[in-house]
Amino acid sequence: MAGLLAVAIMAVGVFMTLLVSEPEKSIHRHGLQVDLRYVGHEFQIANRDDFDWIDVVVRINDEFELRLPRVAAATSQSVEPSRFIDYDGRSLDPRTHTPKSYTVAGTDPEGSRLSCWATFQE
Repeated sequence: MAGLLAVAIMAVGVFMTLLVSEPEKSIHRHGLQVDLRYVGHEFQIANRDDFDWIDVVVRINDEFELRLPRVAAATSQSVEPSRFIDYDGRSLDPRTHTPKSYTVAGTDPEGSRLSCWATFQE
């Protein structure tokens, strides 16, 4: 009986851990501190660095691309999905192409090309 009770308690503990755990976010940084979220019906791109990014390229799902001349240090920008364009000139439509991953690349003030790749939280 005591063994069964111990197993039940462990099972409840594992179940509760699964309930409160947030989905993991895979982030691979090569210099840029990026926070990119899809909120409501727009993307929010945040520069968490203390320097401006220059000649910025943001890619969603390695398919849709947005180019920005500059993203100022410690700021964020809201961007409509339709501004992301694929190689055939089509705009991103989140109803048909769920945002799953992103890449942000930009140049720092010293001329180094930096990037960040991550998956969106589900």
